[in-house]
Amino acid sequence: MVSLPLLGLETAEQASGILWQLYEKYPSIQQQFADNHVLLTWTSNPYFLITSEKQVKALDDFEGTKIRLTGGPPTELGKMLGISPVMVGMPDTYSNLQKGVMDGMMIPWEAIYSFRQYEVVKYYTYFPSYVVYFTQAVNLDVWNSLPSDVQKQIESVCGLEGSKFWGKNMFDSAQVAAKKVIQEGGYPLNETTLSAGDVAKLKEMSQPLWEKWVKDNEAAGYPEAQEILDTTLDLIK
Repeated sequence: MVSLPLLGLETAEQASGILWQLYEKYPSIQQQFADNHVLLTWTSNPYFLITSEKQVKALDDFEGTKIRLTGGPPTELGKMLGISPVMVGMPDTYSNLQKGVMDGMMIPWEAIYSFRQYEVVKYYTYFPSYVVYFTQAVNLDVWNSLPSDVQKQIESVCGLEGSKFWGKNMFDSAQVAAKKVIQEGGYPLNETTLSAGDVAKLKEMSQPLWEKWVKDNEAAGYPEAQEILDTTLDLIK
């Protein structure tokens, strides 16, 4: 659910804390990890767009571009914008950008730093898109085999505060590190931000995707899907 586009999430720290609160509140989410003891839930910072040859400055500029997107609602939103989605693994993105197989990709700062796409792109376009999520868990049988004092020590750095810590220090802080490498290497860093009007249009375009997420999950046996979405939006506020 936190990967739905244009929810209004601003940082990985914020989104990671919200994800943990949802996990704690809803048994239906906990049930999906019934064979594990969950320690942390964290997310990326909101993805943004990098492109190699053309800077996207407005929604019309997306038309006809070949962009790597994450699956599900982000891909559906991309299609609405006229994007031709490119589905490749992260290790292949560098060569695909370098060879022009794709024009750009949605990405967080941590991945730019780790996979060095800054070497083959010139343009950075910011808007509050979506995040991707991670879970760190321990097999339940292994967890139950640990002494209680060890369990307490592990949990002392997990939960809500641990999840926020991981979001902040794995993703939010990567922006400073990535920009430093870009600047020190003399690579292009042409930045722009979509206008408030375009962001409002994107949010309007995203509403049917939110509604579809609710409908699909209700049909899958989760009648609280709308409540989960509403709770998330309240927590974002």
